[in-house]
Amino acid sequence: MFCPKTRGVWGQRPQETQGNTPKKETTPRHRPRKHRGFGGNAPKNTPAGYTYPMRLDGYLAQFPRARPIALVGPRPLTEPIPAAPPVIWVDGGVRHRPAGQNFGFAVGDGDSSDQPLDEYLPRAKAYSDFAYALQCVPKHCAELILLGLLGGRRDHELFNLGAAHDFLTRAAGRPCRARFDRAVYGYSRGEWRFEMRGEFSLAALAPATVQLRGACAYKLEQPVELPPLTSRGLSNRGCGEIILTAQSPVFILTEPPAQPHS
Repeated sequence: MFCPKTRGVWGQRPQETQGNTPKKETTPRHRPRKHRGFGGNAPKNTPAGYTYPMRLDGYLAQFPRARPIALVGPRPLTEPIPAAPPVIWVDGGVRHRPAGQNFGFAVGDGDSSDQPLDEYLPRAKAYSDFAYALQCVPKHCAELILLGLLGGRRDHELFNLGAAHDFLTRAAGRPCRARFDRAVYGYSRGEWRFEMRGEFSLAALAPATVQLRGACAYKLEQPVELPPLTSRGLSNRGCGEIILTAQSPVFILTEPPAQPHS
């Protein structure tokens, strides 16, 4: 619902003439256009004279299906930014874009950055810049690398986790994972195997039926329903390969040096 598509020439139907088959009008794929948003108009905070040579969904459509997608927020980074695109700079995250390079795609409403963006969103909206970016990620994406989106304001951090949960929910039966720095790992529905050495916690933001087997201190050999944010999954410890089976999205929370690697 956040990524409206262009229909014909701005939704107009060709006028029919008697005895002739009307021609189908088309819009050039890369025609510069203003952000249509929900109301069909460019946001008021868009710089004067600015046109969009490409939207975020068009940028992402250029890349192979199997490639991970990185989204970078405004918080300090704890690891290098991936050298290969696609990379999405989420509003203030554009400050991490290499100087003098037009690398990646910057999107947001500009309220946390004075640097130019590639696509401007309205500031008065019912969704975050990060949620918009996730809505534009193709359904076939299997891995998200999420950097600079933890810490700072607690409400922002919590809602970022909620947006990632919604994305993993939309994955349905398609395996997909989302990693916030090297601290929080989100997994969609399915069976996952990873190495874990050190303390970790298992959490869900919605009721989730889970099993936890393998090399960990506290196993869940039989399927158990995990209520949202219950302490049932708090403070476990891994010492090798762990097998996680979930019927809906769950999160593994760690502190370095405990990091799962698949």
